[in-house]
Amino acid sequence: MSPRVLAHVIGHPHDRTVKASLKGFHRYCIQDRTYPALCRSEKTDVVVHGVLVTDLSDEDVRALDDFEGSDYIRTAVQVTLADGTGKVVDTYAYLWAKGESDPELYGTWSFEKDFLPREEETLRGWGFL
Repeated sequence: MSPRVLAHVIGHPHDRTVKASLKGFHRYCIQDRTYPALCRSEKTDVVVHGVLVTDLSDEDVRALDDFEGSDYIRTAVQVTLADGTGKVVDTYAYLWAKGESDPELYGTWSFEKDFLPREEETLRGWGFL
């Protein structure tokens, strides 16, 4: 999630993040949308690289749950920190509720390619600007 989107969703800036990876999952593009669908993959060798957002309050998590809505299911996962320690951390990720077989899913979503160029347009569309 973009830091700007996160700030709008939880109502305040939040910069406590660490790079991390999630094994056994794939981040798909969704037809006609700028945001991704994260799904468990049948391929165990796939890895999603992203960020772990830390130190969220219960209120922050409720706001994220509301924002993600019924399209996503908050699910317990384990990520590996990319800080050189290789430490595995228990956390949560929002998985696409329709699963990997959803016909609207395709390819591999990239934050830099699929979201950043359309961030302003997306924020306006969601009423954040």
